[in-house]
Amino acid sequence: MSDRRGRPGWTAWLKIVGLIVVVLALFAFVASVPVLFVPLLVAIVLNASFAPLVSALERRDWQHTPAVLLVFGGLTLALAIGVIVIPTIATREVNNLQVMWPQGKVRITELLQRTQDLVNSRVPESNRVNLVADVPVRAQKLAQDIIAEAPQSMPDLALTVLLIPLFTFFLMRDGRDLKRALVAAVPNRYFEMTLSILYSVNQQVGNYLRGLLMEGVTDSVIATVLCAVLGVPNALMIGIVTGSTAIVPLAGIAIGAVVGPLIAVLSSTGDPLTIVGLTVAAIVSTHILDNIVVAPLIMGHSVHIHPIAVVVSIMLAGKFFGVLGIILAVPVVSILTTVIQEGYRGFKSNEYYLEHT
Repeated sequence: MSDRRGRPGWTAWLKIVGLIVVVLALFAFVASVPVLFVPLLVAIVLNASFAPLVSALERRDWQHTPAVLLVFGGLTLALAIGVIVIPTIATREVNNLQVMWPQGKVRITELLQRTQDLVNSRVPESNRVNLVADVPVRAQKLAQDIIAEAPQSMPDLALTVLLIPLFTFFLMRDGRDLKRALVAAVPNRYFEMTLSILYSVNQQVGNYLRGLLMEGVTDSVIATVLCAVLGVPNALMIGIVTGSTAIVPLAGIAIGAVVGPLIAVLSSTGDPLTIVGLTVAAIVSTHILDNIVVAPLIMGHSVHIHPIAVVVSIMLAGKFFGVLGIILAVPVVSILTTVIQEGYRGFKSNEYYLEHT
């Protein structure tokens, strides 16, 4: 209902407010349960990633449900292959590490001793460090903490792994019906605005994921080439680690700067301090090139968020949802930003229309 000037009546406003309250209440409830919230976010991201494949099959005269089953089946098959192949590769790498560990332990101890001597020679006696004694103790404590917490986190992890494909399948199959139900609950004058929001969110998520994949591959190539040029051993493996950790905002460079040098030290017979320096130089240079060249070119048109908002969202998501929260922080904030921008633009457009009719 509307008044004589065409403005929404109290019934229409009641519907709008009620819809907003219901959506916010559902979001608050799901967000309060990480074991539900994280799988739902991952499912939304996967649905946005693979929905174009479903649409492409439908354009080739496939029915919606068979198209969803084919795409979901392919995704499940890829996951199953990964579950079979990854443990095999991991077991082989662990065995290799066990063979290399005696020599690697000596090299790591030598590296810690060299670093300790270098640091202590440049700081006052009161600030000197004992890396040779402290680092093994801290590493052992970290391993013990992880082992102690593993039994408690395994049920939640198992439930998360189970819910992700379940949520993904139903979003792929029933996503359009959910969109229609959402649009049907919106007053007619906001019909176009709602469709615009849904379309923009879908485009934003798809662009972000494609850009992220291209950025990771590009960073892997750059890091591999730099390591090879600098003479760092196992350049390909270090490049893959660097590109893979690039999807973790802010923390990616720290992860790569720790794992990469360890791989290089365990794979080399040269001076460990020199190897670490060259590896860190290659990784840092890769991230510098990523921030200056790669990200602006690839991701510049994908996500339009102020850097401060990115940092704050990553910190909050990391605090409440861990590493997966850090990874999903940017696309989630991007979606919320898109909803707010399109909603504001739609309301302003309706307000202008109402004032000039």
